[in-house]
Amino acid sequence: MKTLILNLFLLLAGLCSAQDATFDMSYANRLLLNPAFCGGNGEGVVRTSLFHHNVFNAMNGTYNNSSASIDYLFCEPKIAVGLIAQNENQGAGLLTINSISPVIGIPIEINPNLLLSFGLQADFMNQSVDWSKMVFSDQISPTLGVVQSSSNANATLLNRSAYGVSSGINLTGKNRIPIFVKKHIYEGNNMYKWNIGIALNHIYSSPVGLLDNTAIIPMRLTVHGGLVLERYDKMLDGTYEFSVRYDRQPALSLQGVNSALLVNANYYFNSYFSLGMGARPNLTNDSWKSINTFIISTGIIPPKSDFLKVNLSYGVSMGQIGFANTFEIGLILFSPKHCISNNPCPDMNGKERKMNLIF
Repeated sequence: MKTLILNLFLLLAGLCSAQDATFDMSYANRLLLNPAFCGGNGEGVVRTSLFHHNVFNAMNGTYNNSSASIDYLFCEPKIAVGLIAQNENQGAGLLTINSISPVIGIPIEINPNLLLSFGLQADFMNQSVDWSKMVFSDQISPTLGVVQSSSNANATLLNRSAYGVSSGINLTGKNRIPIFVKKHIYEGNNMYKWNIGIALNHIYSSPVGLLDNTAIIPMRLTVHGGLVLERYDKMLDGTYEFSVRYDRQPALSLQGVNSALLVNANYYFNSYFSLGMGARPNLTNDSWKSINTFIISTGIIPPKSDFLKVNLSYGVSMGQIGFANTFEIGLILFSPKHCISNNPCPDMNGKERKMNLIF
């Protein structure tokens, strides 16, 4: 429906350097979270992730984001390669953004229980506007309504391409949970695993504004961490999984800073089913104590399968625009281990593939 006028479009065009899309199940779609996760499922395993995120689908002109990513870690040399493709659709097709990002990762094993990884990502983006969905002031007649085509449409403003660079670092560790007996500390059978990472997106970005040749995507800082508490070495039964993500990115056209926090907790009932809850606290306008979005998520692993996982999440948002819902679905595929090397790859059990966090 042609409901937008030129003044609104000028505002949106100035915001074509807008904030990046973030997924509710960040760790499940982790290559978008941090390029340092590239190759994180072990040597010789191809991990493919397909995700679709729908925001405020109770409103007209929804925001949709779809992503596809694939990564692989070579045995020799220890280097990972990956590729991310994304599509963003805003305003029921008014603004469309497509991007593709090759990724390279380098893991460094500090010791058998500690891994440091680095990631570097190149971003290539194209955004376009569907002028047929616009209504300009010179198209409107006081008596007849919209009666003519607009002279404002300019073919040179239909799309804009840009490129940029992003990077990240991640530290992963694992330890046995200690047991205290009569003032002595013993190494228990249960394992806890953790990771913490930092990603800098758009360290460099070429101009992206359709009407403003100086508008660029502001650099986004992401800090994330995860913790897993395991009961068994070879099974997921009774495993707890916690994660937190903080994003900070300037809003160029609004002369402010957007901050976002996402916390999630998952419980694995068995090797085939997990259930989780999450929240997005409101960090703007000094109202950080309020919860902006409640999220419930689940992970489903088909029986007798180490190579497929389905993730679903549903969120209810409570902001100034009123109640609206958010839906996200993800499909994760793992290939059988195939190492391009003369030496055999170390094995990774199916349990570790099924978790959202990696260790």
